[in-house]
Amino acid sequence: RFEFEDEVLSEASVGAIMGATMILPGEKERRHVVVKIIKSYAVAAIEEDLESINTLLGVLEDDSDFYGFGGTPLVDMFREVRVALAQEVRTADERAHLAAAAEYFAADPRVLIPTLCDCSTANVTVMQRMEGGKVTDAYVNDPEKRTRLARRLTNIMMYDVMFAPGDSLFHGDPHAGNVFSSPSDDDPYRISLLDWGLQGHLSREQKAKLLQVGMGLQLAHAEWLRNNLDVLVD
Repeated sequence: RFEFEDEVLSEASVGAIMGATMILPGEKERRHVVVKIIKSYAVAAIEEDLESINTLLGVLEDDSDFYGFGGTPLVDMFREVRVALAQEVRTADERAHLAAAAEYFAADPRVLIPTLCDCSTANVTVMQRMEGGKVTDAYVNDPEKRTRLARRLTNIMMYDVMFAPGDSLFHGDPHAGNVFSSPSDDDPYRISLLDWGLQGHLSREQKAKLLQVGMGLQLAHAEWLRNNLDVLVD
């Protein structure tokens, strides 16, 4: 049984997030959860938007010289927008991503991933409510702790992604609303990563190529980059 809070935690064009408590069958203690609800009309609206983008892509590809875009990769940019819009309403994908993230970080005590509830449905995702608040609001009056938290976040979101052995998983939408500071008595710099609707993977080969590009830029080795950049980003 659910008891919802009076105010919406956050809302976007495709859905809303509500705070609630719930009791599962056979349990006595209420759990604190968040409920992500996809608006019914949003699914149809997204499909219309995607069709419009498809039409626009066709025009851009056929008449790119006429519109004077030159080397601007507008078609690629719009394709990325199309993919992102489609993923906004794919709650099944989001839940799969969330489960994959929980498995990936299971042995990392620095990172918390919300636990999914089995009562989720096609358009409603129920998950554990993470304690804490936006990482940007943490330790605002304590520069030393704020610096340590920033270093922890950098390690998790960048360094570990690039230097972890094998394939790496990374969060695709790490704005402050999706990255919480969730301190505990044992770890004041613990991070919660929310909303895994967008995520990505880097293989060992891709990471090696990115590092090579970075080294070429750092060394200002223009000739090397010119000769190798197409191969590196292929």
